[in-house]
Amino acid sequence: MQVFFKRNLNYGIVFILLFMIFTGNSCYLHYAKIEGDLFGLKNGKKIQEFNTYPVQVEINFLDSEEIKKILLQMGTSKTVLETQQDAIESYRSLEIRNQFLKSRIFNFDPNSNIRIVVKSNVNELRPGGISYVANLGTLGLFPAVHNTFGTIVFEVYDVENDKLLKVYKYPVEHTYFVSWFSAILAPVFQIFSDRFDQSTTSKTFAIMRVAYKQFEQDFIKEAENNSSFKERIYTNPYNYAIIPVEKKDEVIKQIQNTIIPDLSEAFNRSNYKLIERKHIDKILQEIKFSQSGFTDNTRLRLGQLLEADRLILVDFGNTNLTKNQFFGSISYNGILEINLKCIEVNTGKIIWSYSYYNKLQNLNENDLMDLLNNPDTGISQEIMKNLRFKGIIL
Repeated sequence: MQVFFKRNLNYGIVFILLFMIFTGNSCYLHYAKIEGDLFGLKNGKKIQEFNTYPVQVEINFLDSEEIKKILLQMGTSKTVLETQQDAIESYRSLEIRNQFLKSRIFNFDPNSNIRIVVKSNVNELRPGGISYVANLGTLGLFPAVHNTFGTIVFEVYDVENDKLLKVYKYPVEHTYFVSWFSAILAPVFQIFSDRFDQSTTSKTFAIMRVAYKQFEQDFIKEAENNSSFKERIYTNPYNYAIIPVEKKDEVIKQIQNTIIPDLSEAFNRSNYKLIERKHIDKILQEIKFSQSGFTDNTRLRLGQLLEADRLILVDFGNTNLTKNQFFGSISYNGILEINLKCIEVNTGKIIWSYSYYNKLQNLNENDLMDLLNNPDTGISQEIMKNLRFKGIIL
């Protein structure tokens, strides 16, 4: 009986030790602040009464591989880069977009004369060092303390004059603690401040939250105190027409019939004033529109007939697909390219553009249907994801 008891006690101790090690290495408490702003004093007093400002928002983050390349050149070791991948992603987090969407200050408007471009960079990754060793030695009781340093940049542009009005740069300090105490303390700290965050990795939303809050405060102050800045904040009631470029290819028509309704829905949801699809189709048939014939005269004529200020062209560029049939089995091969381009009718100026590219290899009919219609990974979803990232749609 004593042997049985001792054996189970040993198992229990081992289980507790393993639990402490596991939880101690999977509980992260994050704290982020603007450099030199320990207690949040920079944010100033909360503004009780405020205006709502229409803006466009574009996210223009560097690719994570580009960030790693820069950090390597600055002397960061490959080992640190590998272990700090999630921390790097914190400086590319789309939480910044969520902050704009939830804002009571900013109203997403594709016709706004103000475009806010958000950029970021990672300046330094500082792993735990001695604290990490102490964390392992105390089975997660003593916290491993890691630091990252970066900059979040907000560039404010006057769209009509194609002019940079102001640049806001916020050096951010991010500290995260790895310990099983984090699971206890994090929920408490988050009640009092969104500078704190809890996760199971080194990735956090707190960095983007503190940067956004500071920018919001500074933008309001600038708009309220600088009349020349404020007068550039306005919106134009543009009418948009989505113009598909006709192709005779059967597969391209299938793709076109899938993405045009999806695009229309997304643009409508994002406050674009779209001209009715039936009216567009009727006009396109009347003038027998094709990309090869898209001249300045065609653009102006389309704008006049449709009463559109801006045209969103959807064409298939260098798409070249072949349909192969072998013993009753059909496969598709080739290049699929979809180009979207928003053009101002009166001037021909390109407002924005985006290209989708995919090389198809031995796609059977089921694979093709999945590429067209999959609600998570289909062509439309991929295009929408990138348009959201560029700030073109919500």
